[in-house]
Amino acid sequence: LRALRKNRLDKLILKLIRLGLPLRLRGQRVQLEPGFSYDPQFARISGGRYLIGGWVSPRYFDNVRPQLLEDFRFKGQLSESASAIEQAIIEAPCCIAAHVRRGDYVSDPRTLERFGICEREYYAAGIEHIRKQYPACPCFVFSDDVDAAEKELGDIDNLVFVR
Repeated sequence: LRALRKNRLDKLILKLIRLGLPLRLRGQRVQLEPGFSYDPQFARISGGRYLIGGWVSPRYFDNVRPQLLEDFRFKGQLSESASAIEQAIIEAPCCIAAHVRRGDYVSDPRTLERFGICEREYYAAGIEHIRKQYPACPCFVFSDDVDAAEKELGDIDNLVFVR
């Protein structure tokens, strides 16, 4: 949606879409995601569409799941360090995964202002909450800035920073 908010015309287009008016972009109908949960109406969409939104529910992808699994399969051999992480995850009785997003959330002032970043307390509280029920689980930390994540969370026990 952010890309469509650049100028007045784009704002007008968004208003019209939200009103449910059938709009076309480059000859294709425009479909605005109504919210953050799965919309059953999506299954009835036919023909080409421009989709605007996050479309985060996995249910949107049920009919193409096998293709997605194939497309996201590693094509080559994993590095030695990646193989070691994979093995640690496989061998662990259970796992916690935390994603520490920085990247554009820190470097782009507009994104930072709009979304902010999760602070150390947020991650620490989440990990502690899960560990109360699963105390033996290692926590694998994934990030687009592993050094920053390690600096911020490095004092929490039993974290594995994935590089």
